[in-house]
Amino acid sequence: MTMAKGKLLFIDDDNFLRKVYQAELVDKGFDVTLAVDGADGLEKVAASRPDLIILDLIMPKKNGFEVLADLQRYEDTRSIPVIVLSNLAQSEDQKRALDLGAVDYLVKDNTTLDIIAEKIEQHLSKVRNGHTAAPAEQSLSGELKRRKETEAENTPSQESMPKGTAATPPASSRTHNFCSSCGTKVKKEDKFCPNCGARMD
Repeated sequence: MTMAKGKLLFIDDDNFLRKVYQAELVDKGFDVTLAVDGADGLEKVAASRPDLIILDLIMPKKNGFEVLADLQRYEDTRSIPVIVLSNLAQSEDQKRALDLGAVDYLVKDNTTLDIIAEKIEQHLSKVRNGHTAAPAEQSLSGELKRRKETEAENTPSQESMPKGTAATPPASSRTHNFCSSCGTKVKKEDKFCPNCGARMD
């Protein structure tokens, strides 16, 4: 089995584009993982540690600029090269992305798959020596784990909820009762069932 040229993470909210680029880049010998938005992308960076990231900018949950900022924040992800592939063509957007650590900026309308593959090869060749793992407390995966633990601590479980907080209100707060003989709903103040005449206790 031929070894992949490198592990790529393609982060883009366009489903069609993701599938097309995955198929084409796999054909060119790369191992490609897909992410549907910025938040999903960060989870997959932490889980699979790609050699290079291809990143869209306009996405739900977390946009590309936020992803770049998060990647720069941690030692274990700071050195992963990121190629921005976006519809944003303004020079200020390009400058902002490059200032946030992107190694290249490509505009979708002006880019072919061959250009992207060439850029990927170029930037992967610069990092062939590999990355050294950062301590867990300084890593993206460590930070995502901490965030999840904090969310879990702040979300009360069913077991930890005080007794009496169930969805069914206590009998004393109900405005209706039910006849034990025929099951008809009767008002709390009724002494006899209006349907069958049974005495209400």
